[in-house]
Amino acid sequence: MAEEKKDKLFEDAIKQVKDDVEKKISELKEMIQNDYLPETETKLKENVFLTVGISLVIGFFTGIIFSLTGKHCGKKK
Repeated sequence: MAEEKKDKLFEDAIKQVKDDVEKKISELKEMIQNDYLPETETKLKENVFLTVGISLVIGFFTGIIFSLTGKHCGKKK
């Protein structure tokens, strides 16, 4: 009988924690959708060319480094 009460109390506590976590998650989701998402979209649209340019430059220099120091550097293929 005492075990059943402990089990019931434990299940109730777990359910309460689960409900609290779900509530907090939904609040965070709503906050992100309303506050951060629109701002992020506009910043990405404004900086798209800068981002692509930086990616191309990094890729170019990475390619040069690997071609100069790669496994086949100085060897005939």
